[in-house]
Amino acid sequence: MTGYWQTYPPPQIKAGIIADWCDALQDWTLEQCVWALRRWRNANPDRRPNPGHILASMVDARARKIYASIPKPEQPPEPPRMRVTAERVAAICAEIYGARS
Repeated sequence: MTGYWQTYPPPQIKAGIIADWCDALQDWTLEQCVWALRRWRNANPDRRPNPGHILASMVDARARKIYASIPKPEQPPEPPRMRVTAERVAAICAEIYGARS
């Protein structure tokens, strides 16, 4: 985080900032937080993250992983298609055009 600060805040402010981050991310592992911070840094190199950005990134990644693990419902097989013979085509056409006359 040091790279994001142009001026260093007083120790009390810095402690408050760190406490805010810790509170927001307490339910996540260190590896998950580091992954999300790197993801944010790579996607937004000119913006300073806040705990909400990192939390949203981790929630999104978890949702995608859970969604991908849900088995997709199997589609019922299509009924077999019958081939139409030339004679049947002629009969159908006769029925259609015969009905118009």
